[in-house]
Amino acid sequence: MNSHQNLLSIIIPAYNAQKTLTKCIDSLIDQKSNWIEIIIIDDNSTDQSYKIYNKYKKIIEPKKFKVLYSNKNRGPGYCRNFGIQASSGKYIAFLDSDDYFLDKTLIKLKKILLNFKPDIVINNNLRNKKPFSNRLFFNSFKKNLIKKNDYLKISNKNNININECWKIIVKKKILNKYLIKFPEIYIGEDQCFVFDAILSSKTFFINKEPIIYHHSSPNGLSSSNLKFMRISFIFLLNFFYKKKTKNKLENFFIMKKIKYLEQNFNITLLNLNKKKLQLLLKKFNDFSSLKNFKTLNNNFVKKILSNYENFSSKIKSILLNNNSINRDIYIFSNNFLGKSLKNFINKNNQKTKYLFDDNPKFKLIELEKYNFNKKILNIFFLAITDFQNLEKIQKRIFKLNIDKKFIKLIKMF
Repeated sequence: MNSHQNLLSIIIPAYNAQKTLTKCIDSLIDQKSNWIEIIIIDDNSTDQSYKIYNKYKKIIEPKKFKVLYSNKNRGPGYCRNFGIQASSGKYIAFLDSDDYFLDKTLIKLKKILLNFKPDIVINNNLRNKKPFSNRLFFNSFKKNLIKKNDYLKISNKNNININECWKIIVKKKILNKYLIKFPEIYIGEDQCFVFDAILSSKTFFINKEPIIYHHSSPNGLSSSNLKFMRISFIFLLNFFYKKKTKNKLENFFIMKKIKYLEQNFNITLLNLNKKKLQLLLKKFNDFSSLKNFKTLNNNFVKKILSNYENFSSKIKSILLNNNSINRDIYIFSNNFLGKSLKNFINKNNQKTKYLFDDNPKFKLIELEKYNFNKKILNIFFLAITDFQNLEKIQKRIFKLNIDKKFIKLIKMF
């Protein structure tokens, strides 16, 4: 490594983040790591974030602290690409503006990067909702340093799906060699980037110690705006359908990803009829032509329509078969998936009793504290995308003081 080069560049997109940025940046500079550079990309903020930038410009030397500005709000994908282009680090890491590095973790990261020199590091993290760490995920790996085929085998077997870029650290030369970038969409841009980074890497370090504290917020687009979610899922499916490889493990890895995305997408579509869905696909083509994305071909459209028709028929059949006066329906997921599912159930003349979610910001009754009717059938629709989290929730439901014959679980994934 050149003497002028940083070992690690940490890229932080920021939009109106003045309330959280100080803690985020302090978590880096408090660890006195002169081998990192911090790159903030301000996405045309309208608050007073600039005061925070100016404060740190006086504290941190210019080679270690860069602030870049977007002339209009372009989203996290654009910002991260901008940051990668401006970075000097041998490795690239990502941090959301309301997240922060845990104490004394950077020195541990340095040892990993220098001693093992992996292409990619997959990090554990803590977060503000159950499960509070990803220990179940990391328990699937017996070794820290593994090759790609071993990583793919374990991931495929255990339904491991990494969507967020802040969970990984990747060599910059891999991003440059394979031209890996974030697509400039507002939702799901992480998934394309992480997926390409994984498939382009040869050696993996599984870092089981939590590095970052992540805040999961219900207020983002992914939680509240179904229109944007649908458009993003169309883009993502189109992106992954086109992935081709001769490697069987990689192909299976791709198919797992597609199945995951199809299920997400179908749930967001539950309240659209065929005519509205066709209109949505047409709108995406119009949107694509403006954004320089490739438009959809007829085979893709047919596949989407067929998948959705089969999926919605299956849910209707479940509701019809369980259409009894003596039953209550619950949903575990208060994000866009749970809300879409709830609307669909209501439109089919059935009522949802309650939505559960472990995110504390929703301020919902905890599953274990809810007063269930223990003398009737309790049906739980589980719209949980994390398979290992799903297992924990299933166990929690069966530990409730309800006779098992009055519990029915319906897994949406």
